[in-house]
Amino acid sequence: MSAVVKMPEPHASPANVLVEVRDLEKSFVMERRVIPVLRGIDLDIGARDLLSITGASGAGKSTFLHVVGTLEGATRGKLTFDGVVLSKMNEAALARFRNENIGFVFQFHHLLTEFTALENVMMPAFINRLPEPEARARAEELLVALGLGERLRHRPAELSGGEQQRVAIARALVMKPRLLLADEPTGNLDAGTAAAIHDLLVESNERFGTAIVVVTHNEELARRMPRRLRMKDGRLQQVDGR
Repeated sequence: MSAVVKMPEPHASPANVLVEVRDLEKSFVMERRVIPVLRGIDLDIGARDLLSITGASGAGKSTFLHVVGTLEGATRGKLTFDGVVLSKMNEAALARFRNENIGFVFQFHHLLTEFTALENVMMPAFINRLPEPEARARAEELLVALGLGERLRHRPAELSGGEQQRVAIARALVMKPRLLLADEPTGNLDAGTAAAIHDLLVESNERFGTAIVVVTHNEELARRMPRRLRMKDGRLQQVDGR
């Protein structure tokens, strides 16, 4: 039987907790009605965690990811990243923080069609004003590591769906983020390519030490994650007692 997650979890000690979520709530107002989406979530994400969140459409999975990634503000609650209380930052500070510490991978890769794979991966580094040689070196290293060494000069239209998503993952990792948030990263891919992308996320977690949270409808892929949670009615539940 699934049980509501209560934090701190037994395996998460203060020394290795990267993200602390406490009493997190998020509501939206639609036609003068308040629609609660997240209903008091507590969660610790470890510095090298690899976890999945599953659940029905509309359960609040993507909203939770957006709030943890500071793309949306919480209605109530506290979000702390390595001891820094993010809710106290203004928008400019949050934007800088996101670019330096958090990577995002979405179902739709959102690559810039007029730029090559290499240039797409370099974009976050340019935004962060890294010198061009360093940005290029980082991007090339990642693309080669992700099996795209022969595709550096190809534009998105010249790449397969799986290759495009690998470019998106490289782009998310180029600033060496401590946290990677992936929202349905395999939703538009066939089963074989989806499995390969999942393996790539696991490898990135092991190789770069990046904490990764993946929202997915794919139960088979979710089961391969060391840590599994389920979102139901705006609350997180632990799966299989793990």
